[in-house]
Amino acid sequence: MLDFKTRLAFLHKIIEHDQKDHDRFPGFDPEYDFHDEDEEALEDNPHKDPKMITIRRDYLLEDGYDKITKRKDMRSVFMIRFVNEHGMYEEGIDGGGLLKEFITLVGKTIFDPNYGLFLEKEDKTLVPNPNSHFHPDHIKLFTFLGRLTGKAIYESILLESVFSVIFLNRILSVRNTINELKYADPEFYKNLMMLKHKKDIASSFGLTFSVDDTTFDNQKVIPLKPNGENIEVNEQNKLEYISLFCDYKLNRQIDAQSKAFVSGLKTVINTSWIKMFNHEEL
Repeated sequence: MLDFKTRLAFLHKIIEHDQKDHDRFPGFDPEYDFHDEDEEALEDNPHKDPKMITIRRDYLLEDGYDKITKRKDMRSVFMIRFVNEHGMYEEGIDGGGLLKEFITLVGKTIFDPNYGLFLEKEDKTLVPNPNSHFHPDHIKLFTFLGRLTGKAIYESILLESVFSVIFLNRILSVRNTINELKYADPEFYKNLMMLKHKKDIASSFGLTFSVDDTTFDNQKVIPLKPNGENIEVNEQNKLEYISLFCDYKLNRQIDAQSKAFVSGLKTVINTSWIKMFNHEEL
């Protein structure tokens, strides 16, 4: 396999070649009057993306979601124009810096665990919150975030947040196994490894083919297989239990969020481009 730097250079070449097929002119050219193609100028032409989009700082996420979701070609160049808290346009020409600022600021909001879409693991990496469904329109927000992440990759903008191995594997269409459980729950990983390798202790764990799912004050039992809550884990079936448990915790619980993110990502970049890299490189 080619070394990382060579593959990264190849990715940049792929994107550079692809950009020639999209509406990239005039690029980040401060001499070009983008106001001729801003949202107001194109109000009567819904088939054309505006090259200048307006973002109110007090409604950064709301405006960003609305404008980015509506765009038909995320690979084309567009400028950001900020409106301050007084309703005035901020001075300055977007030479790429304002787009980077916009993506960074949205990321700080939406990646914040307090927002509810992501959880922060012990290693400070982020994984989709299995309970993100309590957030209104959480699937649409993951799609929006995928589009924004794709745009960052396409424009060589570095994202400050770091995704967990678990989430990166799902983006790469790789299913997580017990090997990735240590990133999600180190203590439970140790217990499952003990269950896997030590003989004649399975029955002492008192496990069934089910998991307890606690969300706020609600607790429910999720069967890992039909009638799983009534099937005890023993020496004969413990490997099946470990496999099903890890699949539920690491794949199924975040499946909808991961698919939504990837669907947004695909509107900007071809996912085969990033499959040249493993999760550590990403």
